[in-house]
Amino acid sequence: MKKNTKIFALVMSIAMLFSAFSLSTFAMTLQNKADDTLVENYVCLNFVNYTASDKHLFVEATLRRSVTGSSDMVRVVAQAVIGYIDSTFDIDYQSSPEGSISSAGRKAYRTANVYGDTTKMVRYLANDSHYVVNGEAYSLGGTWYAGEDF
Repeated sequence: MKKNTKIFALVMSIAMLFSAFSLSTFAMTLQNKADDTLVENYVCLNFVNYTASDKHLFVEATLRRSVTGSSDMVRVVAQAVIGYIDSTFDIDYQSSPEGSISSAGRKAYRTANVYGDTTKMVRYLANDSHYVVNGEAYSLGGTWYAGEDF
């Protein structure tokens, strides 16, 4: 009886380790970028999250005014891509309407969401964000995550 108890405890310990690993890969934040030097008087933010269970890629690009000053015309663009091993991909590209910002703390943002094909194996995830202020375009740089199925 004691031997069976030890085996059961070992099996349960291994099962708990696998379940803890699975939970940690269930949803992962891939990237949080913030830059207050890219665009004068603004903070550029980029947030990327991926949920493996339903193959959902979420990208949020935010442009936040850091000081009060003259009015600027701004627009934010977010793009998300899930690529599969069969060389197909799903993409979402969203652009905010152009608007005026002059007060500190005001922001413009846009989100892109890709709900991937759960029947396919993922080869890569990619994202990009662009910030347009008074007609000048800026970017924090795109990101690419490659590997076996996420």
